[in-house]
Amino acid sequence: MKPIELFIDVIPMGKPRMTQRDKWLNPPRECVARYWAMKDVIGLSANSQGAKLMTSATVAHFVFILPRPKSVSKKVEHHIVKPDLDNLVKAAKDSLNSVCWVDDALICELYASKEYGNKPGILIQYAEVE
Repeated sequence: MKPIELFIDVIPMGKPRMTQRDKWLNPPRECVARYWAMKDVIGLSANSQGAKLMTSATVAHFVFILPRPKSVSKKVEHHIVKPDLDNLVKAAKDSLNSVCWVDDALICELYASKEYGNKPGILIQYAEVE
């Protein structure tokens, strides 16, 4: 099956540390509010790009493109500071539940990277395993 490719135009952020109390705080902590807003943007953008819902074993590839600070040389390609790659992946996978896959537990192969780029966003490719 040909992979489905999506580009989500959002500045990626990792999943923040949350407690049960964060569900009920009004207004929520700033980092939690930004995370929820990013999740909504990712889900809506994927839907508008024609994301297909996977119901069996899935392989996913994420490329997180982060803005380059002025203090970082153009020669540096890899993003080796926070946010951590695993937190970025957790946030993106959770955002795409019920949009790209029934549940992120269906992902049996995962490839991910983070890098600097001119246009921040998340490049996602996914397909059912044959």
